Amino acid sequence: MKKINLFILILFSFSLQAQQFKDKEYIPLSENILTQSDSTNFSMDVLDYALCQYMNMPYNGLTNRREQDRIEANKNQMFTKTELVKTQYLASTQYPDKISDGWHVAITTDNINFCNNAKILIENNQMKEFVIENSIPVKFSPIGEIKKAKGIVSLKNFKGEEISIIEVYFIYDVEHSTIAEKPIKPGCVCFWSDLKSAGEIILKVNDLLLEPFPFYFGKKPDVAFKRGMICKFLKPAFYELWARGKGPLGWNDSFEIKSGYCLKYRLGR
Repeated sequence: MKKINLFILILFSFSLQAQQFKDKEYIPLSENILTQSDSTNFSMDVLDYALCQYMNMPYNGLTNRREQDRIEANKNQMFTKTELVKTQYLASTQYPDKISDGWHVAITTDNINFCNNAKILIENNQMKEFVIENSIPVKFSPIGEIKKAKGIVSLKNFKGEEISIIEVYFIYDVEHSTIAEKPIKPGCVCFWSDLKSAGEIILKVNDLLLEPFPFYFGKKPDVAFKRGMICKFLKPAFYELWARGKGPLGWNDSFEIKSGYCLKYRLGR
């Protein structure tokens, strides 16, 4: 009897693994996916999720008590960190005439919500690219020139709308030029559901509440970024998924974001 029960348990385990494999599918990201701002299959806020986290702001106004506590704690740390950065910057007796070409790590702050590192590509002392989390590109517009290893930029969301004016300190280049490694490609996840009650699913990634599904799919979508999916670009790492649906439906899982790939993730029975 024990052997039979063990055999049944093994079969059940393989069945679950096979089902899980069907629910998760990695597909390569196209090289121009981040520029498809006018695509009918592309959700305009897929990058703003990461930007809100970087700027220590609630995403789409969707938050919970733990997220509020995290935001407030980060704000408190921001004041101390910003003060230290500015003290170190002002303590310098001389500054470089220009920032050398290449990728540089800079410290950015809005003096209110955040003080975080970013990678910035410099060409002819001009900021050409702005990357957060070592992988997520951000829209921006420089304001004036880089002077004394400091610049000012207007950060924008993926639609091109201005979010905040921030200061950029090239603090690691004050004494001598420091070239950083090129950022890695981001990855993404696209959640979808074939449940008729998909709109009732509450979905969280690392305890951050996402928007609800607008509708369900009658069949498996052939590509990512279709309307009806919840898609987010994220830095490559492991993430925790928590979701609750109608009645007893629930999902607890971890998933990996891989550089240059999109994970299509089905929430279903």
